Amino acid sequence: KDIEWWSLRRGEVEANLLLGSYLKIMKWPENLRTTFPFKPCTNTCSSTYALIHTLSFREAFKPWLITPSVKKENTKGFIYHAGHTPPDGPSLVYFRPGVSTYTDNESYLRAMISTLEFAVTDCLRRTKGEMGQFTVVMDANKFKLSSVPKLSQIKRLFLILQDHFPNR
Repeated sequence: KDIEWWSLRRGEVEANLLLGSYLKIMKWPENLRTTFPFKPCTNTCSSTYALIHTLSFREAFKPWLITPSVKKENTKGFIYHAGHTPPDGPSLVYFRPGVSTYTDNESYLRAMISTLEFAVTDCLRRTKGEMGQFTVVMDANKFKLSSVPKLSQIKRLFLILQDHFPNR
């Protein structure tokens, strides 16, 4: 029998810290209306809908999963999490799109999302669930448009970020 992701312990951070952070961001239960996820909730939705939407996404996408194709796509380290701002601030994510040219849309997207997932988890762990934020440092050295996926894939990335990583 498969075990649901929210019942598993992931390193030092349990999934309930992620859930607790999400509920805190949504001001649960003080404000039971939200504009997340973006497209279906332009005039607000119940926070329950937003929570179920994100839980379903997480169960299907598994943002923590790093596949061999993701490792291959990110061999040169176009995106990685390393450190945080002092003393106990947001995690730092380094994005270097000029380092390599993407070869696989899905692996590129998964590398981006899993790196941000690890950054959020690191920040939650260090701040004992008080903050789950990250700062992105972008190095555009040798950047060219061929280094990044098509606009449709970038839109997909931003849709995932705005729906499932609110206030980040």
